Amino acid sequence: MKVVFADEAYTAGNHPCYAIGAFTLAEDLLDGFLEFFEATKRKHQFEGELKWTKFRKNYNIINVGLDLLETIVRSRTGSYQAIVVWKEPYQIWASGERERAFWVTYTQLMKKIASDDRSPFKVIFDDRPDKYDKHDEAMEIITNNMLGQIAHDSRV
Repeated sequence: MKVVFADEAYTAGNHPCYAIGAFTLAEDLLDGFLEFFEATKRKHQFEGELKWTKFRKNYNIINVGLDLLETIVRSRTGSYQAIVVWKEPYQIWASGERERAFWVTYTQLMKKIASDDRSPFKVIFDDRPDKYDKHDEAMEIITNNMLGQIAHDSRV
């Protein structure tokens, strides 16, 4: 089983693009990674959640991010994939259905991750203040249906 940590940046505000990134790790490595993550935060005297908006303002969080990235790249035990969406030409976004637009692209990213790896996985992501509170369930069902249509044995 794999674990996918996913997070988005710049869905709110007037940024021209938004991104969704996903870090995938084998579940048996999860405890060690979480211990390393907490130790890295302590090492750089950073408390709280890592947020993209804080990276421009906090030297400590930059060092936490750099240590995490270096370790992930060197260890080759996980993988990282992202989708970057240019908002203006994206018709669903431009129509004002931003919540739906976000979840459509999120589902596409999960399908890509599942297509690249045949093992089942679970997704961990931040709570979002969405109007519809079952997007996570819908994403799981839709992604698994898409994978079934291409005769893929991976499942979310």
